[in-house]
Amino acid sequence: LSIVPRVVVYVRDVYPYYQSFYHQLVKRHGETRSFAEVVRGGVTYHAQSVRAVVEALGSDACRVRHYESSRVHLDRIFLRDLGLS
Repeated sequence: LSIVPRVVVYVRDVYPYYQSFYHQLVKRHGETRSFAEVVRGGVTYHAQSVRAVVEALGSDACRVRHYESSRVHLDRIFLRDLGLS
């Protein structure tokens, strides 16, 4: 089919990421532990997922961007990473 997959992954600064992650757990899954308890438990599966994608598709198909640095022009950077103008 001549499909060339491209993956764009945005990584966040640790504290805002954990804060957002925690709020999503509370909102969507009814999390009852405190923020400190969740953070102590660690959140590592995202890094494992990114590594698996890079291993499957190769690093040429993947772009990793820093969210906080890109968020002002997120749309332009995302489209450029996909090869679109």
